Amino acid sequence: QGSERLGRLDDDLRAPVLQVPHQGSAGSTPPALRAAVQPAEAVITVGPNHYGHPAPETVARLLAAGATLRRTDRDGMLTYRTAGRGWTVRAYGKR
Repeated sequence: QGSERLGRLDDDLRAPVLQVPHQGSAGSTPPALRAAVQPAEAVITVGPNHYGHPAPETVARLLAAGATLRRTDRDGMLTYRTAGRGWTVRAYGKR
């Protein structure tokens, strides 16, 4: 229901970076969300877990949509900075 409503919003929801919900679970990035945000980068906050997150299909969908994928379990803590045009990203504690 939430993704259906998202697809009907008139607001411009495009953003350069998407914080992927729910550790990148299989249902975390429905088509309406990806289409509305159109992220250049997608960040998955994830650590060791027994659920298999992020789901391989989520990773594949984000990459197929052209997003650069960053994961905290591989890249460490990430900070993004912007002055309104472009951004820089810094990784801390890269593994």
